[in-house]
Amino acid sequence: MEGRIRILKRIGDERDWREEQQEEKEKERLRERERERGSEEEVAIEMR
Repeated sequence: MEGRIRILKRIGDERDWREEQQEEKEKERLRERERERGSEEEVAIEMR
């Protein structure tokens, strides 16, 4: 029984780790999008 609990805990830890990795990727995508949007705004201002 204890071995099974240990395995289930490990699976849960891996899931948590994967979710954290996914969240970090999404945050990075949002940061990149914000950078691109900022660059587009700068170009638009320079063109005026």
